[in-house]
Amino acid sequence: MLEESGEVAKAWNRLTHRGRRRDASASDLARDLEDELADLLGMVLLVAHQNDVDLDAAIRGKWHFDPAAIPDDQAEKAE
Repeated sequence: MLEESGEVAKAWNRLTHRGRRRDASASDLARDLEDELADLLGMVLLVAHQNDVDLDAAIRGKWHFDPAAIPDDQAEKAE
């Protein structure tokens, strides 16, 4: 997971002009960030699954987050 986090940071830095872009287009850099975020999320989900972690419950408890409490007009914006 640490390796994937590092790759996300590298992609973010490149996209936001804080790292070497190597003549990559903005769309290539954005796609790279998307790919790296997907890898990181995949790793998080795998680790959670392997350790029987209920991520939904953990997020609700840690962030005090209840999606049902979001007003309908804000929920539409989030989608």
